[in-house]
Amino acid sequence: MAEVRIQDARPGMILDTDVVDEAGHVLLKAGISLSGRHLALLHAHGVAAIQAGDTPDAPDAPADVDSEQLFRNLDPDHPLTQKLRRLHRQRHSGGDDADES
Repeated sequence: MAEVRIQDARPGMILDTDVVDEAGHVLLKAGISLSGRHLALLHAHGVAAIQAGDTPDAPDAPADVDSEQLFRNLDPDHPLTQKLRRLHRQRHSGGDDADES
């Protein structure tokens, strides 16, 4: 367990302990993977430091995830959906191609 200053915290870090405000209200529970929104919330509540560590190395999604299944609820013609599909193909094909945006 390491103390991390809020300005040094990064999205993806895992909280080791609950974060409480001065009144004792739980702002975030232990085990949460921090997002940018979480960090903004902590900063807004005047939290100076947290107990957190890096995420364990784990794949974001199983390698056999079919892109059609993964993106089935998205508009296939939307530019962001198309970009996500390209990035997914690059990542899961092992390609390090530059982003085409």
